[in-house]
Amino acid sequence: MDIDDTRFDTDPLPDLSGEEIPESPPGFDSLVENAVDFLEVAVAEIEERPKYSVIHFCAGIELFLKARLLLEHWSLVVAKPGEVSREQFSTGDFESVSMRRAFERLEKICGENLNEERTCFLGLAEHRNRVVHFFHGTYAGKPDSNLVEQIVIEQLKAGVFLMRLLRHRWRMQFENHYDSIANVEGSLSRLRHYLKAKFAIIRSRLEAFKAAGGTVSTCHLCKMPAAEVTEIGALVKESLCLVCDTSRNHIRVQCPECNKAEVEFDVAEGTCPECDTSYDIDFLMEKFEAEGVAYCPECSYAKEHSVIEFGDGYLCVSCGNETIAWGNAGGATRKLRGT
Repeated sequence: MDIDDTRFDTDPLPDLSGEEIPESPPGFDSLVENAVDFLEVAVAEIEERPKYSVIHFCAGIELFLKARLLLEHWSLVVAKPGEVSREQFSTGDFESVSMRRAFERLEKICGENLNEERTCFLGLAEHRNRVVHFFHGTYAGKPDSNLVEQIVIEQLKAGVFLMRLLRHRWRMQFENHYDSIANVEGSLSRLRHYLKAKFAIIRSRLEAFKAAGGTVSTCHLCKMPAAEVTEIGALVKESLCLVCDTSRNHIRVQCPECNKAEVEFDVAEGTCPECDTSYDIDFLMEKFEAEGVAYCPECSYAKEHSVIEFGDGYLCVSCGNETIAWGNAGGATRKLRGT
């Protein structure tokens, strides 16, 4: 069970050759530079000053979100746009938007789908708020190794989502800061030894799980071979990473064309690794013997209803999330698994 020790962000980068990089609005470059500084400081502080590492890491993420809003319009960065003039904004004389409100504006105004990022980043922000506003005995005195490990894993998870945005979905918008963002990625990758240490602790449990007939896969988030896979229904499996505690549902179907491999589906599409036959949502509907009854609020699939009746609840065949109900507007609500 070897550990893949490749770079932090392993997905192929988008090809921007021939693309015209948009001009940055006033204040954008300084926001990004400050965000990078906060993240670099947070990583450097994590072992000796974990409390400040949490605060600075969260500040860096907030600044990147605000930088993305600034690309749309300067007023989106302001908490109460109607009460601030352009001159006040230029001099910094305003209250900026909160992280929660930033996500609302990115999704509703900019059309971004950031469900996973919102859940992860807001969880980190809540941790930051508890550190700032309330006394935490765990932060008193010499930093505890378990506390440092917890913070590292939180930050690495957030780092995966942040790099996915900056180096892929928002690559064009942040292209002029590619080098400094790559440096942040390098700093985060140097924290992977904490993941390896935790992996060493839970390795015996994974081996016992495999010996009992279980399957262990590589976690899609932290990239450690530490995710226990269990079957939760026909064609649906759940993986739970024992290193970063990330849980995810998978839809896998035996390829009917070659019958040699399983096809794993993502966004309702899948390709057989053996014969390269591709399948879509119509194939899944046929396999599940179901019809779509609602759109899923947890993923970006909007071509057609992707939520089907499944057991005692409902399942999205696009992202694999389970629900127990859907709202009047046709959107599923209250997620149970697959977060």
